[in-house]
Amino acid sequence: MPGFDRNRTFSLLLVIAGVVHLFLWWGAFQFPAGTVPLVLHYRIGGGIDLLGGRTTLMTIPFSGLAILTLNIFLALLLRRRDKTLSILALATGFLAQLFLAIALVALFIANRS
Repeated sequence: MPGFDRNRTFSLLLVIAGVVHLFLWWGAFQFPAGTVPLVLHYRIGGGIDLLGGRTTLMTIPFSGLAILTLNIFLALLLRRRDKTLSILALATGFLAQLFLAIALVALFIANRS
């Protein structure tokens, strides 16, 4: 594709994934700390089936950090060999962050009082 700058795409994906990941940390700290039980999983047919605290909720940003770190490592490793695969690794990391952000927003909605 003419005019397609892969370095700019690489940088843009990296920055956007990082911003979404920062949103995950910010969002996780918006939940109340302490012994207040939070709804962590809700089934339409069965109702609430998992309660926990904010420390349990922190698995979302920690999972995002692990996924993003692994994908950045893979992207940097693949960058010299195949830039398309490198961008694909970063895009996968971005999509994972996006899905985790959607899950966090769903938890906000489920825990509204």
